Amino acid sequence: MSGNNKINVSYMLKKTRDKKWVLPNFQREFVWTADQIAGLFDSMARGYPIGAIILLKYHADYPFEARGLGGEEGAGEGHEFYIIDGQQRLTSLYKIINQYSSQAFDEESANHLALKKKPNSLDAPQNYTFFLNYGATKLTEKFICPQKQTKHGQKEIEMQEDGFVPLEYVFGKPSILDAYLKKHKIKSKKNKIIKFKNNILNYELTIKQCNANWDMDEYRVVFERLNSSGTNLSAFDECASILSKQKFKLHKKWKSVSTDSNFSAIKKLDVDPMYILKTMYVLNEIDDNKASIGPPSLRNLRNYFKASELAATKSAWDKAVKNVNAACQQLIDRYGTLDKRLIPYTPMIVTLASIMYYFKGQFSPKFGEAFNKKIDWWYWSSVFSKQYDKSTDNKIATHVKKLLKWTHPTKGEKCQWGDHKINMEDLRRDLGRLHNSTDARYKGILCLQLMSSKQDILGNTIKDFEDHHYFTKKNLSDLGLDWPKINNIANRMAIDKSSNASIGKVSPHEYKEHDIFISKTHSERYMIPPVDKKMRKISTKKYQQFLLARTDLIIGRIKKITAKN
Repeated sequence: MSGNNKINVSYMLKKTRDKKWVLPNFQREFVWTADQIAGLFDSMARGYPIGAIILLKYHADYPFEARGLGGEEGAGEGHEFYIIDGQQRLTSLYKIINQYSSQAFDEESANHLALKKKPNSLDAPQNYTFFLNYGATKLTEKFICPQKQTKHGQKEIEMQEDGFVPLEYVFGKPSILDAYLKKHKIKSKKNKIIKFKNNILNYELTIKQCNANWDMDEYRVVFERLNSSGTNLSAFDECASILSKQKFKLHKKWKSVSTDSNFSAIKKLDVDPMYILKTMYVLNEIDDNKASIGPPSLRNLRNYFKASELAATKSAWDKAVKNVNAACQQLIDRYGTLDKRLIPYTPMIVTLASIMYYFKGQFSPKFGEAFNKKIDWWYWSSVFSKQYDKSTDNKIATHVKKLLKWTHPTKGEKCQWGDHKINMEDLRRDLGRLHNSTDARYKGILCLQLMSSKQDILGNTIKDFEDHHYFTKKNLSDLGLDWPKINNIANRMAIDKSSNASIGKVSPHEYKEHDIFISKTHSERYMIPPVDKKMRKISTKKYQQFLLARTDLIIGRIKKITAKN
């Protein structure tokens, strides 16, 4: 193949299927969404250009380990080219035509392709079915329609009945397509379907080759610069590229976390892997006894990883994962963070993991109670004084340095955290307007209810978290109240999905007639004031009184947990 060339998709699929074209280990994972995949096929069906594929001729002396486009590790031998740029496009074609369309067929249902909701997430992927709209002509009519899997496949069945053809029939065996067209009485549309198929398989890809005389660092620079446009290279993927030089497989290491039961807390809270890398950096600063701990910025991470060697990187990763998981477990067990949506500030995980690591390495467990009290104060006062709203990397470094000094059990040093002071009157005023569920204080208040127990107001264990309106949206809308009043934090609580199903449309003044009983213990835990017995019908005045009363109880709880010992 010459330096610049054109090949069709069929040829490319054969090369990738036979592992002649492979991915170097510094390449990120597949990150495209269902809509991006659909857009690619639509562009190709219309003959639009999609950008060049950049390859590097394989050489046995290169340190790159390879994987196949299907994600399989250890892609064998006999490679011809590494794919340097164009992975997302080629993988989309490979997944749809080679993998998705080669699954076993079931006449009663459609095949699905599993796609992650976001890159590097440990959450379970979502399943999509891809349908061909063979009648698309206008730009507003897309050739490919992705459909998220629905209960019992009802939506997928409806799309087939409306004449849409699942892509596995388009790219599968001709006899299977014929049987499908006959079953749905659309045999007359076969020519349009075959035309679409041929447009894709015969589409010419522009191929460019990298200079074979570049050194390894130049290839990585090319890779990073190419990926600064389009679907941007994430910070995690950039770090993976740097670490690949020492043959540290960052993506593989991160995947292993999801299958290791020792790290279930990380998976439960779906922690961004960048926080593990940041923790690696901070723990290294602690171990080196740095006088001033630097912020775990991407710039500092780059320098740290470039200077590190493989054995040290492996040890640092294992240490960071262990302590990040411990920090996540503390969020769940001690701070009521039962769901990732309840984490007030995710960067605080780095601070917490770092200080827990230092304490365990330096001090006897007998000092644990005093240590935990100080950490509790730091955590809650940071949340309710909005410490991590800005400059989070700098805040991590500053707080770790302060906590290292303050948690030393022999000095008896008094707390000097002037920037943590919470003005309760200002907080009370803010709570009166607080209705944004992404606000750290909003999340913190929901967690306050769950610190001592994972039970909701009905006494059910919260397994599937939902954010519940105490007085219902309908009742309050009928009063003419606006959304901030309806959605105010004083009218919200954490609740299990099963409980929400039973009381979700019932306001507390109606509980008695629906045989719903709330114990005094649960009311106190949830900071719920008693509903006036005379409130047989809710009014704007009565609701306002409830908001004020509950805000007082919330403020009282915040005062208690942020009091300095």
